[in-house]
Amino acid sequence: MKQTVLSACLALIGGLCGLSIQAHAQTLADFAQLPEASRPIVSPEGRWLAYECHIEVRPSVCVFDLQTNQLAHAMPAPENAWLGRTYFASEDYLVVNLSTYLTLSTVSGLRDYEVSRALSLSLESGEVVMLMERGQGSTNATDLASLNLSDPDSILIQMTFLNGAEGQIGTRFETREGFESGLFRVDLATGDDRRIDRSDIFDRVLDAQGDVVAEIHFDPLSYLYEIKEPGRRGAVIYSATHQSDAPSVLGFMDETGFLAFFPGERGGYRRMDRVSGEITRLENMTLDTVSAPIWDRRQRLMGFNGERDGQSAQFFFDEDLAADAASLTRALGAPVQIVSFSDDRDLLVLAIEEPSRPREFFLYQRSARNVWPFSASYPSLAGTALPARRLYRYAASDGLEIEAVLTTPAGWSEGAEALPLVVLPHGGPAARDGLEFDWWAQAYAAQGYLVLQPNFRGSLGYGLDFQRAGYGEFGDLMVQDIIDGARAVKADGLARSGGYCLAGGSYGGYAALRAAIMAPDEVACVVAFAPVTNPVSLMGRERRNGSFIAYHFWEQYMGDLVWDQEASDRVSILRNAQTLDMPILLLHGTQDSIVPIEASDALRRQLRGAEGFEYVRLEGESHFLDLPGSRMTLLNRSVALFDEVLRAD
Repeated sequence: MKQTVLSACLALIGGLCGLSIQAHAQTLADFAQLPEASRPIVSPEGRWLAYECHIEVRPSVCVFDLQTNQLAHAMPAPENAWLGRTYFASEDYLVVNLSTYLTLSTVSGLRDYEVSRALSLSLESGEVVMLMERGQGSTNATDLASLNLSDPDSILIQMTFLNGAEGQIGTRFETREGFESGLFRVDLATGDDRRIDRSDIFDRVLDAQGDVVAEIHFDPLSYLYEIKEPGRRGAVIYSATHQSDAPSVLGFMDETGFLAFFPGERGGYRRMDRVSGEITRLENMTLDTVSAPIWDRRQRLMGFNGERDGQSAQFFFDEDLAADAASLTRALGAPVQIVSFSDDRDLLVLAIEEPSRPREFFLYQRSARNVWPFSASYPSLAGTALPARRLYRYAASDGLEIEAVLTTPAGWSEGAEALPLVVLPHGGPAARDGLEFDWWAQAYAAQGYLVLQPNFRGSLGYGLDFQRAGYGEFGDLMVQDIIDGARAVKADGLARSGGYCLAGGSYGGYAALRAAIMAPDEVACVVAFAPVTNPVSLMGRERRNGSFIAYHFWEQYMGDLVWDQEASDRVSILRNAQTLDMPILLLHGTQDSIVPIEASDALRRQLRGAEGFEYVRLEGESHFLDLPGSRMTLLNRSVALFDEVLRAD
């Protein structure tokens, strides 16, 4: 492995960090490509580096041997499957989670499912085996309960099932349901599994050694949620009623406290005392929003990923990692994030990402103070002047302040000629857009469009009151916020007067279509990928599946559309499809397990023959635009539509 002393390497890295911008007209293909490398992780002892790569455009896992400085393994995902989490179970084994989309026969007819399984790769021999191949009848056999560090040749996987039967009481149906959970020891060499525990519980909390330290019980009728010490007579640590706001115990903050996540509470993350159940907030974190914890392999909390001033940032409780991040940021002249580290913290994987700079990865060896570049995610964009991204604030029609991300062509500045507008609302809807590189938004801006991404009410990261302001407003004020954003950038002279186009995926696709229904005289065209077209059907699907937590989540944002036919009809795209008389490009992946393709098939039937309507089925695509061919199709066809509609003159 080539290693360069830090002072000498900084000259090389400075070439990456301070690239002189060259004139280069980016193509849509530059943005449609998948990253050369993503989600890199280093093995416990620092010999191996695993990352997502692409082999003949197939999503793959590559493993680099840092001792021999060679690519040791390259494992493409099977056809019609996509990659999930990848992690080192030990220095000898890498585990890769895979998902596929299957139509299975059930007692209630054919049903579509996302089925997940895990593969184990022996890093020495290269042998690959499927873990828990039988899957115990479960669609998901990838729920890691513990790395089981006491036995490095195995891991512990948990599977939880919801059993239910309906019984009539008077004139009312009541569902008697309960959970059954199994814990399995899985051999990493053979894939064989052995059940070591079976209980009528909802979840377990295990430490990294494989010991159960708490059990979680949940009653789906009373919504009583309890965390108890292990065993039938275990003392109650925490007890409260919850639905979609039930806390999740994620790991260990310290010797006496869990880290728990409470959805719907400001910040969400809390410390829970392992004996008393006392809940305390985490103080003194210098992040505006928190997105995910940072763990070591013993499930101890090291810090958090999040955002600061609209950009990706980190906060570390661990003093050594905090010092490394600070010193490397100063040395490299750009904000450094630590994305992985060896057990002894000697080898770190670093990432640098800025609004106009796609993510780049570096390796840092602390003992030798060596830094060397590993990979640029989008090498064809390196050194080019990318579209600029900044925050933009405006007032919604009821006075609520909305923050958005505004993306403009490279070299354009306020006061220059106003630009044609594309509004790109995010999915979720409990999500948000920040200032990080965004292939979709920046691809449009590179073609000369002003792109607005509103963080409408209900979005995360602006406090609990702002999120709750979106409850019940799925097809109303949340969408009105988006329309108000388009009006604001036009009033400010940033966007051209007249019509604009909307594009989005999932809820963003729904919002684009719904905005066109609400403001037909303003919206010139719509691009919708995998949109929800009938919200009440989404709620009904979760109810039929027994997903009461997911049902409650959607009920918060939609209101109870199941029982309010008038409201259900009003916010339905299908029920109002006849008002969509502008050009519409509709796309949907054939392997979408989140919003089934039937949602778009139904809209196609409503709009068949309509002038300017085009429907594209993306073969083998999931809900997340994982295939470069799908991205290319989306960008090519949508930009062609924008050019025709917004630049007709």
